[in-house]
Order: sequence, then structure tokens, then C-alpha cells
Amino acid sequence: MSEMSKYLYDDIKDFLRDEIIEVHFTKKNGDERIMKCTLMAEHIPVEFAPKNIGNPPDEENQSYMKVFDVEAQGWRSFILDSVKYIKTNLDEHSYTF
Repeated sequence: MSEMSKYLYDDIKDFLRDEIIEVHFTKKNGDERIMKCTLMAEHIPVEFAPKNIGNPPDEENQSYMKVFDVEAQGWRSFILDSVKYIKTNLDEHSYTF
């Protein structure tokens, strides 16, 4: 993983912990997808809450991001290299690739 990818992973994860963001990416099958997602506990129903809270984290594969899709109400993931853009509530924090 490149140093830039590491920073991107960390930045996106920080946004996800603080708010709902919009991610536009290309799925493995080539389809384009726009997803509203988060990692904020208050937006994740109890039945979908992560089961490993309090346990030591596994080594994360930072080539993709696991998120909660607030519209589909389920866990999804996307590959960082497939991201076209992300939108946050703050325009100055939007990335375009």
C-alpha cells in the first residue's frame, strides 16, 4: 500500500466515524455506485452493531473499506482504488479522483 493510500484510508475512516458521507465508486462488475455510509454507532441499528467491540482489532486490509450503508441498512465495502469521489458535509473535505 502506498503512503498516499494509507492517508486516504485514514482520512475516509475519520470522516465515517464523524458523519454520513457519500461515496461514488466503481463496483467489481464495472457498475457505478453512489452510497451513503457511516461508521457512527447512532446510525447503525443494534441488530447490525459490530460484534467485536472491546476485542482487539484484527489486522485491517486497508485496500478496501467496510462501512454501514444507511440507505440499504446493511454492511457493505468498497475498494479504495475504485473511488471516484467522496462527499462530506464540508465542501473543503471533498476528494475527487
